[in-house]
Amino acid sequence: MASVVPMKDKKLMNVKIGELPKWIMMWDFTPKGIGGAFQRGYYRYYNKYVNVKKGSVAGVFMVLAAYVLFNYCRSYKELKHELRRKYHLLGVEGTLCIPDHDLCPAPLNPFLS
Repeated sequence: MASVVPMKDKKLMNVKIGELPKWIMMWDFTPKGIGGAFQRGYYRYYNKYVNVKKGSVAGVFMVLAAYVLFNYCRSYKELKHELRRKYHLLGVEGTLCIPDHDLCPAPLNPFLS
C-alpha cells in the first residue's frame, strides 16, 4: 500500500491538478514565510552551484545573466524607442545629422523632401 504524504510535504510534481489550489493555499504568505522561501531558494542555489567541490563559474554566470535579463526587461520601453531613433540622426558615413542643419546632406531624391 502506498504511503500517504501530507499535502504540505508534497512537491509540485507530485500534486494533482485538482489538489493544486489547496496546495497553494497551504503556503505561508506572511512576511516571515516569504522571507523563509527566499532563504530556502538561496541556500538551494548556493549549495547546488557555488558550494561544490569541483565548482565552475556557471553559478555566477547564471546570476549575471538573470541580472542582465531583468534590467533589459525593466528598461525595454526606453530601449525600444532609442533603437528606432538611433539611425534617424545619422547622416552620410555615420556622421551626425541634425534635420534642417548645414551638416545634413541633401536627400538624393528631390521629390522626397
